[in-house]
Amino acid sequence: MSLARLIQMGASGVVTEFSPSDISDLQIWLDSSDTSYLFQDSAKTTAVTSDNDPIGCWADRSGNGYDHIQATSVNRPTLDTGTMSLNSINFDRTVDSGVGQFLQNASSKDTITIFIVMESTSTAAGVYFGFGLTYNAYFIYNLYSGTNYVAAPGGAFRSVGDSYTAPAANTSTILTGDLVQFVRKNGTQYAMITPYTYTGGSGGGTYVGRRGLTPNNHAPYLGNIGEIITYDRRLSSSEIDDVEAYLSNKWSITI
Repeated sequence: MSLARLIQMGASGVVTEFSPSDISDLQIWLDSSDTSYLFQDSAKTTAVTSDNDPIGCWADRSGNGYDHIQATSVNRPTLDTGTMSLNSINFDRTVDSGVGQFLQNASSKDTITIFIVMESTSTAAGVYFGFGLTYNAYFIYNLYSGTNYVAAPGGAFRSVGDSYTAPAANTSTILTGDLVQFVRKNGTQYAMITPYTYTGGSGGGTYVGRRGLTPNNHAPYLGNIGEIITYDRRLSSSEIDDVEAYLSNKWSITI
């Protein structure tokens, strides 16, 4: 926990549990551990209650209303109660002739700082989170060649340097991104090769489990995602530490 956070708690005389909403400019907060935010249909009329239930809506906890939905039943991911330490959502890229399973919000803004708790079944898992419904922008794209890319809307893609490797298959991992400056894997930071500073602001929508290019070129994801937290600004190092510590404790992932 950051020194600033400890001072704040000491001054108030009250020890409170950290929440991602304690940090300003929270953009999207998707949390599968709490099934009250999961629904089988995009209209949010049928609750998710059991393992392998379809996910038609992953409701946003940020207060901004950026629910991510899937109206087509065959493309809905499913609740997985056993793979990660808490409930997670499983995405299968093989269904529907390779269109895969994914969720989207058509009006959400893209992000500058992003945190994802995931566990893939392959080191070439595809795209975890896509920016823009028609953009070639994403965090992160794990290629079959072993190369890992990040791209922001309107900007060129960049590969992750410093000997970064994709998270090992079947291993729960916290990934953090500052677009497009660096990637952190379980708290270890890796610089981008030829980084650039993205300032955000696009309202072109977001995807969970693919990028925005047309099917058969959209790199759908294979694996599980437990939580996604995004901010509409560049967080300080202490703020990043606070969010990572929160996710580490919650999901039992060592950083």
